[in-house]
Amino acid sequence: MAEQKYLVSVVIATYHRLDYLKITIDSILNQSYKNFEIVIVGDGHQQDVEDYVSAIHNDKVFYHYVEHCGYPAKARNFGIEKAKGEYIAFCDDDDLWKKEKLEVQITVMQSHLQIALSCTNRYTIDENGKKIKEQALRKPINRSLSSLLISNYITCSSVVVRRDILEKTGLFPDTPIFKAGEDYHLWIRVVYYGNAYFIDEPLVGYRVHTGNITTQLSQGARRNIVMFKDVFSHIRVPIVLRCLANIVALIKFFYYKLKYI
Repeated sequence: MAEQKYLVSVVIATYHRLDYLKITIDSILNQSYKNFEIVIVGDGHQQDVEDYVSAIHNDKVFYHYVEHCGYPAKARNFGIEKAKGEYIAFCDDDDLWKKEKLEVQITVMQSHLQIALSCTNRYTIDENGKKIKEQALRKPINRSLSSLLISNYITCSSVVVRRDILEKTGLFPDTPIFKAGEDYHLWIRVVYYGNAYFIDEPLVGYRVHTGNITTQLSQGARRNIVMFKDVFSHIRVPIVLRCLANIVALIKFFYYKLKYI
């Protein structure tokens, strides 16, 4: 069982999803690990969220907002700056946590000081909260940077990272160019400085919304190619790994394009 002396700051970026956000907050407040705070940051001011946070009268929950930009990096970065914890966790405003999530992760990170970041498997739910799939991710081959470059196995809502590591890596890239890929950019930089630990238990409920799967998958692969170019300018990665990452991204791009024609 984890010692509860370490404060965990849970950062939630949100944009007009109060109904989902309420359920997300409830799942976090229900954690068996009790030493945490929830830092909610609106992408633009959201009066209904501010009113809700005020109404629940919970001194663990704080609301802030940044100027609206249309992507989560700015709000997440502001949340990290406001956070007081030794550990920083992230949760999307429509995802859910199982009760034991934080306790499992903090126990692992207290026992293995070389771990920079821990993450978990996830189960998927639909827009109404109905479970679609119990274990959605394959366990990575290893904890190395090469494994992460081949496939992003890290779900943002499952991440707990040491604050002192973020002081080395910097925060999420605050630019719309990396929208929906800014988290992958940061995870690569974090794993460059320390190990990632994948807990193969589905401790996060990942909400899947309706959308064009072809566009999402193919654009995601293409976006990774742009992202790799930038992230490799910040860290020293062997040329073989750089080439491998780009080749895999290209293969995925063409695969998704052809598969859904």
